[in-house]
Amino acid sequence: MTTRSKNRHPGWESSGWWNRTTLSYFEPLLHFGSLELKEGNWEEAVWLGLGNERLCVVNYRTKEGLVQKRMKASDVISEVSADIGLGWVSPSDQEERIITAIQETILEEKRAMPKIFGQEPKIQLARQLQSRVKQVLDSIVAKTVAVERQREDKEGIAWTERSKENDVVFRLIGHPSDYTRLPWHCTHFAEYEEIVRMIRNEFGMPDTRHAVIHATGFLCFDDEGEDAARTLSWILMGLLDVVFNHEKAILKKCLFCEKYFFHPTSRPKKFCSRHCRYDHRNKSVGRDLSTSRPSH
Repeated sequence: MTTRSKNRHPGWESSGWWNRTTLSYFEPLLHFGSLELKEGNWEEAVWLGLGNERLCVVNYRTKEGLVQKRMKASDVISEVSADIGLGWVSPSDQEERIITAIQETILEEKRAMPKIFGQEPKIQLARQLQSRVKQVLDSIVAKTVAVERQREDKEGIAWTERSKENDVVFRLIGHPSDYTRLPWHCTHFAEYEEIVRMIRNEFGMPDTRHAVIHATGFLCFDDEGEDAARTLSWILMGLLDVVFNHEKAILKKCLFCEKYFFHPTSRPKKFCSRHCRYDHRNKSVGRDLSTSRPSH
């Protein structure tokens, strides 16, 4: 898939799997990285963190009898509908009746927990997984802020001198005067590759996956939702690609609660919410008052 750059670099095109992926696709990953994992929430946190690759085990009735099936959480209604003979598509005026009939057919629906690093899921492994996710997210935040400052000429021209030493960039443009017109993927390929290597080292997963693609365009990975480390490393690779395609430090970490969030506009934002901004200010004021009090 190929898309034209966002008018920043006329004549340049970028191609890749993640080009048309919306930021909402990565929200479950950020949510998982932001949570405090406890005994009561870690299983749900890991499962929700899989995003579109969440799997369920569903027990339901058909004309042939009881069926137990493992399927994507997002496909439960459509798959059960097809199996009980109602079809994939139904008239809009009958939608409510058909959904009610499907729900009455389903006897039980429960989460299918993935493995973590090839092992049965445990809270210790979940915390280990989250720690590695956070390391990568922190690196993306820090490096994209640095790249953004360089591209906005806030740190001089040192980065262009470093770019001249990059053989990939030199082969693309041939002379240094065009460096500021190149996409981030070209001028800061070293920073991009450094994060890619971090993901490989932290998760130990391959960069490729096998999938079945339906004629209608639907895609299903062979290992979909089977291992949380595999899925999240794949999503982190995609997040890195999407952030670099935006050519802006859109991934942020709240200075108060340390929650990860997206902020795609140019307006500075250091906190995920107004509540965190006020709490941070009040905390700073309280600290200043306590240090200014005379000792007795």
